[in-house]
Amino acid sequence: MDLRDIRTFLAVADARSFLKAADQLFISRQAISKTIRNLENELEVELFVRNQRGAMLTPAGIFLYSKASTLVAEFDKLKTDTMNVNRSYRPIIRVSMTQGVYSHFADALFGYGERYRNELELRINSCLETETGTLLADRKAEAVLSFTRPAGSIGVVTELLTSRIVFLIHKDNPLLKETPKPKFSDLAALPMLLYTAGTDRPVWWYDFPRKQDLPCSDLQYLFALLEQDRGIVPIPEISVPSYLDFAVAVKAPKNVMPVSVFCTTLQKDHYSLVTYTQLEALQRDLFSQDR
Repeated sequence: MDLRDIRTFLAVADARSFLKAADQLFISRQAISKTIRNLENELEVELFVRNQRGAMLTPAGIFLYSKASTLVAEFDKLKTDTMNVNRSYRPIIRVSMTQGVYSHFADALFGYGERYRNELELRINSCLETETGTLLADRKAEAVLSFTRPAGSIGVVTELLTSRIVFLIHKDNPLLKETPKPKFSDLAALPMLLYTAGTDRPVWWYDFPRKQDLPCSDLQYLFALLEQDRGIVPIPEISVPSYLDFAVAVKAPKNVMPVSVFCTTLQKDHYSLVTYTQLEALQRDLFSQDR
């Protein structure tokens, strides 16, 4: 006797007809009759009396019906509850990225989250460099990607990749026509549009802003000024979005060192085992390819 036999028995009892039960279960009347006959043989009792009014339950059938109804209802509830627990137990991985890092990693992270949506819920946000340590300390992110290491021993820091610095200059700027491969000395007279990422000074720029330069935490605003040919933007190569078709990238001079991108997480014991396992898999499967 298995659950399928019990469901068939209940269907016949509710319909009071072998034929109606067969229609409801989309199987033949012969299959219904065989199942009930096998069930009666196994239990060594008669469950139905067949007469002109249909199939009526015997006393043994009435007893089995009361127990079987409860059994099937409990099983269905158990199945539903287990499925709901499985769905609700997906760990939430919150990854915050500074704006300059976002353009490089966002698409890959969104793709990863979609690919493994049955195993984890991946939430992706942008932030400022100065917020990274607070986000981790306040448990508002499981991982942060940034150009700087959070101050102090906040957690585990992994260097993901290095990126050289480039100058973005408007493609119609006269300087490009006069000097096909301009050097920094050629660009020095132009205003610098310096991305600060929320810090007091540009994260990777070695010189303090001059009077004509514009430090700003909003990279998109700086790109808008660049589109108006209002200056040049020194940023890491990985921060250059694909839609900037109005700009040309010029290599920075040798004395401008490349920058690193870091992934910072808290210590392992700050996470549940499931969350840490998923976070470790994300770092291995996604970030390691960029080293």
